[in-house]
Amino acid sequence: MKDKILYTPKEVNELVYKGAVVLLDIRDFEDYRAEHIPGAVNVPEIFYYLSETTPAGLDALHDTFHEILANVGLSNDKIAIVYEEGLDSRYGGSCRGYWLITYLGHNAGVLDGGLKAWLDEELPVESSEFPLNPQNNLMVTKDEMLKAIQTPGIADGWRRHSVGIRGGSNPVQVRSLSLPPYEVTK
Repeated sequence: MKDKILYTPKEVNELVYKGAVVLLDIRDFEDYRAEHIPGAVNVPEIFYYLSETTPAGLDALHDTFHEILANVGLSNDKIAIVYEEGLDSRYGGSCRGYWLITYLGHNAGVLDGGLKAWLDEELPVESSEFPLNPQNNLMVTKDEMLKAIQTPGIADGWRRHSVGIRGGSNPVQVRSLSLPPYEVTK
């Protein structure tokens, strides 16, 4: 392990640029979604997870965070930097995150001053609002399909195939439909 625990926003920004860090935002999802450091992943479990120190409780802790941290891309060649709104919020949750990740055998650090310090340095943030732009021309609704198969000539595309299911005694009749391209009109 290393001796450094607190990282300034500028140091974290340099680590992000080098690809040497995984940023762990431990705030609630709503706060994370509104704004977070670009590339950060939301891991509120670091703050909320309560473990027992029994052998079964520690196994559960190890299993839980093995899955979470592996899924967010933490590896031995990266430093996990934990942050929250500020060091005076969440009762030091980022410090708990530092301890937990260190306990689990990875290099960890804390963003000194949290997201507030990052914003004070006028470093970038992003939101997780994912815009949807459905391409309705790629989807056929049930009503559109029913209308299409009732159109003369369309249903002529039906073909019959016999498929024997291995291990079964009766072949199954499967029907497939080949429809010619058509324009959906509204």
